Amino acid sequence: MSVQGLRIPLVILVVGILAALFGLDRSGHATTRNGALAPLPDQLDTLLEQALASNPEILVKDAELREAIADLHRTRLAVTQQVVRLHFQRIEERAVVAASRRSLAMARQLTRNGSMSEGELDEASIALAQAEGAYARVEADLRYATGAEGEGSPRALDLAHLLRGGPTRHHAEEEIEEGTIPTREIDAAMKESLGQELTVNFDKEPLVEVLSTVSQLTGTNIIVTEDVAENESVVSLDFRGPVTLRQLLYALADTNPVIFIFREYGILVRYEDEHPEDGSPTIPAPH
Repeated sequence: MSVQGLRIPLVILVVGILAALFGLDRSGHATTRNGALAPLPDQLDTLLEQALASNPEILVKDAELREAIADLHRTRLAVTQQVVRLHFQRIEERAVVAASRRSLAMARQLTRNGSMSEGELDEASIALAQAEGAYARVEADLRYATGAEGEGSPRALDLAHLLRGGPTRHHAEEEIEEGTIPTREIDAAMKESLGQELTVNFDKEPLVEVLSTVSQLTGTNIIVTEDVAENESVVSLDFRGPVTLRQLLYALADTNPVIFIFREYGILVRYEDEHPEDGSPTIPAPH
């Protein structure tokens, strides 16, 4: 039998199946074995309202959305707890680093006076390195938890644009070229650090060693660029009394071709012709 010959029997078969499943009551409404089906509304807005409220696919997606929202709330709570824990852990590790730096500075002084052995000095250096490593790990975890990738990073600027309508990296670079980025201020913690008083004198000591000693005495992060680290200039400063860290930095800038740039993580030391273009405060200030 040809395919065309099968068309009529197939149609009859389909109609029979539908008649078995659905029927028409006396009023002409569709029925099932469980009873009559509700009549469909005639108005389009009613049909749309019913579809949006009862469509199976919409109901499934709504359930998935509710589950995703609940998961978001759980994640927010977990991240909040993590940031709180890391915040106080960072405070503890910072105190340990500061204490280790003071201990190392004291150990160096005692070693110079012959009151401490080189081995004890090495132990103090190792303790400081371990403390700084622990602090760096907590800092890295906190940066990841808060999504902070560093000042001026592409991601930070792009997120600011997307979430708050702030500038993208491209726009920020244009503003820098136009000189419209405002000068930033030194934060309260750095101002307090700059007010510390020191009693120091240097006699033809390498600049890098001087900066390392100052970092240890004040508990301030002082980061030196590679070219400055390779500089063989020496420092000779003879103060008649205590000086603040700010005064000391000005004296170092006056006697060496460097500038001190205040960042969120501490003080960056560069050559004087490399002033930052992002408005960061410096010693000395830009001309």
